[in-house]
Amino acid sequence: MRTLFLIIARQGSKNIVRKNLASIAGLSLIAYKAISARKSRHCDRLIISSDDEAMQKEGIRWGAEAPFLRPKHLATYESSSD
Repeated sequence: MRTLFLIIARQGSKNIVRKNLASIAGLSLIAYKAISARKSRHCDRLIISSDDEAMQKEGIRWGAEAPFLRPKHLATYESSSD
């Protein structure tokens, strides 16, 4: 069985603007998520789902695939990850 890991990183945020690109100890939140996923022995494929090209590029930089840009209407606060 193959396991897909998904990083969900939308541009909007309720409290911190573009928080997924914010740097903590030199790494973005996307980087921390990607590094953690890659450390898992269960991660066969890692995809970043985002409505923001800069976040996609950051995910790719840390080993994620970005096969699509999420439409804005699917990247709201009320949007489900399903």
